[in-house]
Amino acid sequence: MDFIEKTNVAFHPASEIKDPAYFVGRRDEIKNAIYSLREDSTFLVIWGNRGIGKSSLSRQVALIAEGKSDLPKFLGFENLLPKGNFNFLAHFVFCDRFTRNVEDLIKRIVYGDQHTEPLFKLTKDEGRYQTSYERTIRAKAGANLGPVNFGAGGEEKVKYETKLQDDVIQTFKTLIGSIKSQQHGKQGLLILIDEFDVLADKSGFSSLIKSCSDEYVKFCVAGISSDIKALLGDHASITRQIKGINVKKMNDYEMGEIITRAEKELKPYVFDEQLKTEIIRMSEGFPYFVHLLGKSCAINAFECGNNNISLGNLKNILEALKNGSLSAIYEQLYQVGVKHSPQREILLKAFADSSDEEICSTDVYELAKSLGVSNPSQLMKELTSPEGFEPILYGIRERYYRFNDPVFRTYVKLRNWKFND
Repeated sequence: MDFIEKTNVAFHPASEIKDPAYFVGRRDEIKNAIYSLREDSTFLVIWGNRGIGKSSLSRQVALIAEGKSDLPKFLGFENLLPKGNFNFLAHFVFCDRFTRNVEDLIKRIVYGDQHTEPLFKLTKDEGRYQTSYERTIRAKAGANLGPVNFGAGGEEKVKYETKLQDDVIQTFKTLIGSIKSQQHGKQGLLILIDEFDVLADKSGFSSLIKSCSDEYVKFCVAGISSDIKALLGDHASITRQIKGINVKKMNDYEMGEIITRAEKELKPYVFDEQLKTEIIRMSEGFPYFVHLLGKSCAINAFECGNNNISLGNLKNILEALKNGSLSAIYEQLYQVGVKHSPQREILLKAFADSSDEEICSTDVYELAKSLGVSNPSQLMKELTSPEGFEPILYGIRERYYRFNDPVFRTYVKLRNWKFND
């Protein structure tokens, strides 16, 4: 691999970490996940703020469930694994704007999409399910198809009744039953649902979990939330099944380990210790920024012809970030929030610079007015409901707001003023 390819392997600012060799920290979270996988009828919930590694943790849980023990061994948890290791089938699915409710989610699980294999791929009757699915689509998902015959040369070898009933939930349960009866070498089926918070209508999900979970079937959901109740909605009926894992900000040691692991891939390039300290300080517990700044500094050193990645490289990267010329996913959102208003930029910066997680608008408005903002409350619309984008700020109670994405808050702090007097 050339150096650019190595940096893409070592740092992952734009995607979750799938390779256990580059997964850092989260010892308690991994340990709790292992215990949850060993309990019958448990429902694993991974929750927390944006940008702290929930998707990466979910990927590692899936690998551990499938029997890949590299990470547990590295963390010293080999003795926690069952005799003979785990042996689950792991089925990973993502929610997006097309999954609006539980029925949409089940369709995504059963039928798959461009990123996800359909659940019926896990059955030995895969081809027949595919044929039945296609027939159901042609019948516009309402006709009673009756039995479907499969055979060759005019001889009826198998009489196979379609499993894709009008009721998608029943279809899902039927598929689970087929997988359970056919996959004799597997200890269970683990269904992992990432970005679960995207689901606008979660009604009925708890009932589904309760009716489907047993010693064979487990569910794991991951999503952005301040608590489990906010993530799940109608979760009361399955409270005793829930095993929650709250993923919090990384500590300094864990963030340092991200860079240390990357150095092994980037030899002979090394990060100056002062640079490591500064990247950790600026990242404020978010691994996204460690990956973004670490990768950007390494590439800048490469372009400058230096093997030692230093504070000078960070200075170059911060200059690009502050001017909005660094390739980062948050620059567009910054432009949306600020638009053509210097006063709105002052207001956004004032919210970001508050030392509180729950920010009192009264205090921010006073500061903004002292900086020349005439009527800050009238500027809030673009921050709380920008057209075509998720809100930058959301109200949690009267006069108090949170950043929808705490990583963006850190970006706002680092980003230079767009408008200068």
